[in-house]
Amino acid sequence: MDGLPYDDRSQAVVLNKGVPIISKVNNEEIGIFNNQRFKVLKYDAFTITIEDDFKKELKINIPDFQNIFYQGMPLRPTVLKVCQLVNHIQFMNGIEWTNA
Repeated sequence: MDGLPYDDRSQAVVLNKGVPIISKVNNEEIGIFNNQRFKVLKYDAFTITIEDDFKKELKINIPDFQNIFYQGMPLRPTVLKVCQLVNHIQFMNGIEWTNA
């Protein structure tokens, strides 16, 4: 997904199953709060299904995703392509990523 042109902190992201994401807004309508952690469970042409630390699942419309979330690990698409060659990475902040 491309970054938002009006948000300097937004960047292009590549989402795969298991990628951690972090909410950047409070939204009572969908039941999330700022800095809440989630991981991507699955996605299709219209929605991304995510899960929080309490196993609560949410479906987010793809056009809304960049307005609500940041990718939880600092990987730009070019870095992700390199990481996909590696089977397992452990980041200094404790996040682990496995190329499954």
